[in-house]
Amino acid sequence: MPPPAVNNGMLSELLQTGKFSDCTINCQGKEFKLHKVVVCAQSPVIASALEKASKEPRSSSLHITGFDLATVECMVDFLYHEDYIINGDVLCMANTSEWAPPPNMQGNGLSPVRLASGEFRFSSFAVSGSGNSTLETLPPGPSPPSTPPPAVVRDSLLCHVEVNAIGHYYKLPKLCDRATRYIQDIISSDEFPVEIFSYLAIAAHKSSEDTQLHDLVFSFAAEHVQILLNTTGFEKLMALPNFGLKLLQKTAAKLQANENQLAKIQDQRVRDQENIDRLQQNLSGLKDSFSAVSTECDLATKKNLDLVMERDSAQRALDKERKQKLAAVSGCDRIKQDYESERTRAAALLSSRDSLQKALDTEKQNYAKLWSERDALQQRMTALTTQHNSVTAQKNTARNELAALEKKIDDLLDIVENRDYCRNCGNDFGCWIEDVDTSFILRCDNCRCRHYN
Repeated sequence: MPPPAVNNGMLSELLQTGKFSDCTINCQGKEFKLHKVVVCAQSPVIASALEKASKEPRSSSLHITGFDLATVECMVDFLYHEDYIINGDVLCMANTSEWAPPPNMQGNGLSPVRLASGEFRFSSFAVSGSGNSTLETLPPGPSPPSTPPPAVVRDSLLCHVEVNAIGHYYKLPKLCDRATRYIQDIISSDEFPVEIFSYLAIAAHKSSEDTQLHDLVFSFAAEHVQILLNTTGFEKLMALPNFGLKLLQKTAAKLQANENQLAKIQDQRVRDQENIDRLQQNLSGLKDSFSAVSTECDLATKKNLDLVMERDSAQRALDKERKQKLAAVSGCDRIKQDYESERTRAAALLSSRDSLQKALDTEKQNYAKLWSERDALQQRMTALTTQHNSVTAQKNTARNELAALEKKIDDLLDIVENRDYCRNCGNDFGCWIEDVDTSFILRCDNCRCRHYN
């Protein structure tokens, strides 16, 4: 008979009863009776410490002093259950007048639970005398509000940070990931009070060296930096080593990503607008083509009706002649000859109809060709109009420049004719000309005095 498969229920029973225990962990006066096959297989640090302690006589115990009892309880729960719940006595200390547990919950634990909707809630569990936690259904009583006060959320976050720290210290990566996910679930909730973020950031940098947790803190700070700058206590985070630099790097990366996304959106918008314009042009062309085809179809239908009427008329005439010929007593040869004649006439009519159909198709092709030539002529006319406007503008500009130059020359000649000597030094008026945009200025070649009109 094969041995029963190991499951969480069996491990939970072994943890509660301490049966077959071969090692212990002590913290703040409490002893946890554990099993090396469970503990040492997950934590090389604990395995090394227990192996070192086992060399001493009658000792296979690990004393933990760097973490509190609640944190150690969470680690032990995770080693046996691959999950943990926070000791509710720790959170009860954070209750305020705004929210307090009902009387039937006093002394019980409060554990944060993430619902399917992503909301953050607290459920309760009883704390047994041995310190192990089991889920328990509470009797009916007043229920707390759906959103716990900031103090409870803050202490819950700090507990998860300590669990992450002990997981990193004892090299339990799965425990670190679990604690980080709990923290992420809490801070990503729409109801998360951002004013307690500084407590989380300080605790994460002082208690844990887990880079994944630090990245989560920096990412949240960069995502909500505008809100955090207006919260009390955020300035204390600047004292943390490299916090400001890393926050700046995360914010810059976020801004760059937003700029890249905006550029992509703008490019896509331009392409969409070009597609819309092209489709509108195509639609306009299709409407014109449809109108032309509809007109041609109406003409063809009318001609077809005329042909049908001619055919019916010919058929009636043929029937009349048949009756006349059949009514005749004699003249069988004549009737046969007339019949052949009518057949020839009907064939001629069909041939005439086919010729008309071909003529209609030819007219359609000619119409399409004329329409294309009309578009080409319109484009050429537009280009010639644009060219004419450009030449006219250049002509007007040249005319204005010529008029301004003539005025400048007239003013210059007026000064030369009215000046025989310099108004400043009195010497004979020998001068040189300076062009100052809208006029010419004459300067005396001796003293450089300027002479105006």
